[in-house]
Amino acid sequence: TFGIFHSIDGGYVWERLTQKACFDLAFHPANPDIIYASGVGLWRSGDGGKSFQELEFPFQNNQAIFIDVSNAAPDNLYLLQSDGKRMDGLYISRNEGADIQLLYNGDMNLLGYDQLGRDAGGQAPRNMAIAVSDVDPNIIFVAGINVWRSLDAGISFKIVSYYNYGHSVAD
Repeated sequence: TFGIFHSIDGGYVWERLTQKACFDLAFHPANPDIIYASGVGLWRSGDGGKSFQELEFPFQNNQAIFIDVSNAAPDNLYLLQSDGKRMDGLYISRNEGADIQLLYNGDMNLLGYDQLGRDAGGQAPRNMAIAVSDVDPNIIFVAGINVWRSLDAGISFKIVSYYNYGHSVAD
């Protein structure tokens, strides 16, 4: 069953808030009333999850979006969007989802198999994730088949763990 569900009794009874497929949830680190949700779209709750409103995402391509937030920059929302099985782009909102800007859609496919990011493959959205450091918002991890790290807020990425025919290898 698709949707975002809400319970007020510890999970005994659930109410469906949306009919949309949701892949990811992120909770504002400083304001418990703000919850973000993503799937093939982007939603925000300002009332602790009782209701969700769709956010305008100007780069929408009707593909999967995964999200994260950081304690180090609580008003920032980071978005990773696929394009089929590969990466489309990495985006940021610095004002709780109101405005979204492109951070990275360089020539590397960060969701693919190739250790240099040159392939067109991948397994998005099945193998797709984003994580932002809670200490330093300049440190961003993007994972697909391999794991990539940015130390400069998404301007550039370096591979830190990669798939090697059944074995993972980390630098």
